[in-house]
Amino acid sequence: MNPFPQKKIITFNKHTQDFDFHVNYAELDYLPPTEIMSIGDLNLSTILLSGVSEALEKHAKEGAESKGIKVHFNIDDSGILNLLNVELVSEKSSTVVDEEEGTFSILGSTISKFFAGSHEQEPTEKTEEAPKEDIKPVHEEPESSEPSKDTEEKEKKKNETKVDEDKAPNKTEKADKEKKSTIIQIKEPISSNEIKLGSQILSGKKLAESREKIHHLDVHDSEKTRRETALNNLESYVIDAQQKLDSEEYSVAATDKEAEEIREACAEISEWLYEDGFTATAEVYEEKLVKLQKLTSDVYERVSEHRDRPEVLKGMVSLLNGSKTFLENMRNLSSTTEIITQVEVETLEKAINETQDYYKIILKYFAETPLNEPVKYKVRHIVNKMELLDREIKYLLNKVKIWRPKQETAANQTTDSKTEENEESVPETENDKFTEEQTASDNAEEQQEPILKTMDATQDPLVLSESEEPRLSDEQEEIHQEL
Repeated sequence: MNPFPQKKIITFNKHTQDFDFHVNYAELDYLPPTEIMSIGDLNLSTILLSGVSEALEKHAKEGAESKGIKVHFNIDDSGILNLLNVELVSEKSSTVVDEEEGTFSILGSTISKFFAGSHEQEPTEKTEEAPKEDIKPVHEEPESSEPSKDTEEKEKKKNETKVDEDKAPNKTEKADKEKKSTIIQIKEPISSNEIKLGSQILSGKKLAESREKIHHLDVHDSEKTRRETALNNLESYVIDAQQKLDSEEYSVAATDKEAEEIREACAEISEWLYEDGFTATAEVYEEKLVKLQKLTSDVYERVSEHRDRPEVLKGMVSLLNGSKTFLENMRNLSSTTEIITQVEVETLEKAINETQDYYKIILKYFAETPLNEPVKYKVRHIVNKMELLDREIKYLLNKVKIWRPKQETAANQTTDSKTEENEESVPETENDKFTEEQTASDNAEEQQEPILKTMDATQDPLVLSESEEPRLSDEQEEIHQEL
């Protein structure tokens, strides 16, 4: 069966005048006669349609073809059938779009021919220029007429191919026009009048009475749900408490008096439920559940404390070990720099010692105290003590991270660096002068070498005696003096 809501459409193809039709229940053969009688009237409604012929004539003038009258129904969430609207549906082929497309195609073809014409004219011009090259002198004999016939046949074939090519685009354009024709659907509303034969729509006093009845049903359902939930919670809590007291973990955490009271209360409630409790209200179930929870709250809290304490103590041991190594590092840092003061180191050491003493007290207390007594040092107390030590460590860590050296020391360092740079700059200038003089002498020697080479190349080599010395030119003497 299809889910609700649904939409249904009935199509009438043969009606050309105003008409009416009836909506009835159908295909009820699977129901027995008694149930069919309880349904009541099988005729749901009568629908009268008017203005059918006028709508058909209007569409016929426009060249549209009728596809029938369609009546739209809706079945709502309650399974009630409602009439939505009635319309005449017709179809016609569109011509406006084809004409527009034809104009565009014509423009496109003309533009393409315009650009293609320049390319097509080039070979014709060449063919016209070709006879000029074939012109021969007058004294030569004329050629035979057979080649001229061949050229005429070729030109005829070309003209025929051109005509065929012109016809081909026209054929393709016509085919495109036929392919691009679309069908437009036209809908014309038809006036309708629905006469309800079955149950009528409520209004006025009857509608208010029905709403009040629905409200009472909703309240009854909510009360029923609340009662069932409370009964289920009470039964499950009784069974759970009895099973927990039988386990070693809970029996050790409860005193004999507490265990006896809880067992008696559970037995009393379970006996009451099986005898007289099924007719009680939700308030009674909730009240008995609250009383039983008060009896078991202390025992359940002790079990939870004993279960969570080992993990918390393990975390405290790791925190103490890490804080001790951190304290040693802070002591070394305070002795070398001014980041951490001695007072801050002493404060951290004091917090570590207090946490260490607290840890020893807790271990001694729980070693001497039985598990069924009230818990003095609870898990939240241990966590609060750990947070105090953790806060001191985080404070010192943040101070080390954000510490920067003072500006005075930085200024002194900059002035010292400037004086050192000035002192070093003096010998650098002297060295620079020496290097400049050395480069000048090297350049002079390089200039002297080509002079000597030219002299050796133009003059004959002279053999000098040991007593004689070579004579230098005036330019060489000046260079020598500069050196």
